[in-house]
Amino acid sequence: MSYSKATIVAASTTWGLFLLVLMLGYGLVQVPLNIYNHSRTAYTLAHTQFKLAQIFNEKINVEERLDSLVDDVTKFCMEIKTDDPLRRYLEQIVKIVPEQYMNRIKLTIDDFDNNRISITNRFTDSETEIQLIKLHERLKKYIHVHHRVQVLWRRTINEAFYLEDILNNEKHRNHEFIKQNPHPPSWLRQKLFDRHPTLEWYAYCLIRPWALRLLGVILGIISILVIWSEMTFFSTKPVLSIFAQCVNAARNHYSYFTIEVFCCLSIAYLCLCAYYTIFRIRVLDYFYLSLYHLTDENSLIFAATFLCRLTAPLSYNFLGMIHLDQAITNKTDREETIFTLVNII
Repeated sequence: MSYSKATIVAASTTWGLFLLVLMLGYGLVQVPLNIYNHSRTAYTLAHTQFKLAQIFNEKINVEERLDSLVDDVTKFCMEIKTDDPLRRYLEQIVKIVPEQYMNRIKLTIDDFDNNRISITNRFTDSETEIQLIKLHERLKKYIHVHHRVQVLWRRTINEAFYLEDILNNEKHRNHEFIKQNPHPPSWLRQKLFDRHPTLEWYAYCLIRPWALRLLGVILGIISILVIWSEMTFFSTKPVLSIFAQCVNAARNHYSYFTIEVFCCLSIAYLCLCAYYTIFRIRVLDYFYLSLYHLTDENSLIFAATFLCRLTAPLSYNFLGMIHLDQAITNKTDREETIFTLVNII
């Protein structure tokens, strides 16, 4: 029994660390690079315009599928009579049809009720019920996708206008921000810059690019330090891990508050890089995290599973980076941490 438990724990540890290597490796590169690229307004605008083309194609595709499903609903409206037991199920489906398609269905129902059209049912009652169930499922799915794409489309257009405003105002020598975006600005931006166009110009055209460049460079340096510490945490004589040296220096000075702050900030950055990758994962329309509460339950479960799965490997990996794991240091004069002692990932 103990051998089986050890095998399961070892396999779980290996799988968790393997996932962490993939997720963390991608995030350590992309997080600082993405922040730095946002300081390049022309580059970000070109990337946003490219995304708009992709979203437009997706929008057209979803609208075509939704239109086809509405056609199926209208056919069932003509086939299922008012006194049919399945009629109440059909009415439930009709209730979730988007507003822009309701006129077409309403005209079909009116024509059916007035006996202007009449179509023989193609299926038996059991077959019709199965078809209605499948139609209801597909319709709910594509209504959700359609709503999500519409919101993403409007948000990306607004972002493109915002970047165009910044790019055009960077060339102005009077240092006054002139808005051409037809969409209203956010509440915070209105409060801060509505009567101060000069302050807005300095904030968006001067301070913003340099602040993003500086932040991108700082995070890039931290990523390099993390990668170096990951590559060298097995070296204990001499200690080559930067994170282990920082913790040892603070411990020698008995500065435990410094250790707490340093560890919290370090783990926070590792979590940011690892979880950034999870938030970027998209598998067609099955697993996709979206803004404005438009993420479906399957995607939430998928993301939550990965978030929970990476928590323990992140902690175990960080303990190795700061040389608090006896499996790495081979030192028996220090008390083993509870986490590495249990060693369950």
